[in-house]
Amino acid sequence: MEIKVVNESAIYPFIKRTFSGVRSSTRVQDLHERIVKFLGLDKIDGIKIVYEYKYQNDGLGGTFDVDIAVFGPDGSFEVAILAKAMNSSINKNVNNYSSLKFGEVSRLLLGDNPNKPKKILFFDLSPRHAPLFNKNGIIKSIETVKHKNSYVRDGLLKENKPVIIIDVLYDISNLGDYENKSQLENGIEFENLEVVV
Repeated sequence: MEIKVVNESAIYPFIKRTFSGVRSSTRVQDLHERIVKFLGLDKIDGIKIVYEYKYQNDGLGGTFDVDIAVFGPDGSFEVAILAKAMNSSINKNVNNYSSLKFGEVSRLLLGDNPNKPKKILFFDLSPRHAPLFNKNGIIKSIETVKHKNSYVRDGLLKENKPVIIIDVLYDISNLGDYENKSQLENGIEFENLEVVV
């Protein structure tokens, strides 16, 4: 199964609301459904899409939650999609995000599950500049995000051919005009969207 961006605009509504309900299951579900449309998977006949798929017998001998699992007509595990939509305090966690990718690949490919995914897609969505909030939700500074996926992409692609990384980067319009988190939760405008594969 070829993975390609088919409908870039499918992700736009999610970006506009990215600060709303940050830890909610509704936000996660919206992101996952929009990724499926972004990749045009909703238009492919014969495949089965499972959200929050429980992958058994992973590389640690346990269960691994796959955000979006795509199965072919014969039941083969075509693509495991792992998604992150970051919007604040990204640099503080960027090394952890990178390390997680190596661990997640190992869990999916090294276990005893006979139906391993043929491809693993990491879908990362983040602004190039992100607000940092104090404990009261006031913006204390704006960070320039360090995107480390180029290092991860080089390492994973050399060792594991089935790995694909899609970065969706954007600028929050007029970010310097915002003062607090609640203003961002009401919705943002964005510009300069770039898809890096």
